[in-house]
Amino acid sequence: MKQFPFWDFYTRISRRGEPFDLAVSGGAFATNDPSEVLESFDGRSIRPNANSNYSYFDDPAFDLELAAAAKLSGVARYRAYSRLELELERDLVPAAAFATNATRDFFSARVGCQIYRPIVGMDIAALCIRS
Repeated sequence: MKQFPFWDFYTRISRRGEPFDLAVSGGAFATNDPSEVLESFDGRSIRPNANSNYSYFDDPAFDLELAAAAKLSGVARYRAYSRLELELERDLVPAAAFATNATRDFFSARVGCQIYRPIVGMDIAALCIRS
């Protein structure tokens, strides 16, 4: 087992052909759009360097389904991405989740205007003192 500095680690695992059997990394996404997560398994995005598909998962049939889901909108789009997620988790398994981040925010009874944003957390600028 080898440990690397943060940037060196990601430079190495994003380089195609780098010799590793397993890389343990975390992920944070800017939106709650399922495409942001699922596109990281798009085999068409694999190149020699700077890959975000760290598993190097390359399944042409999955890629076609992913492209088709991206063209949909509304409920049909979310259902298509849900089916793709299930297929990845149950049948293809290019990655495995083993932990999740949980945060807690504690405020006194005087603090109000609490707005929690699922992607970025508590909106500190919105907080106010109750009168």
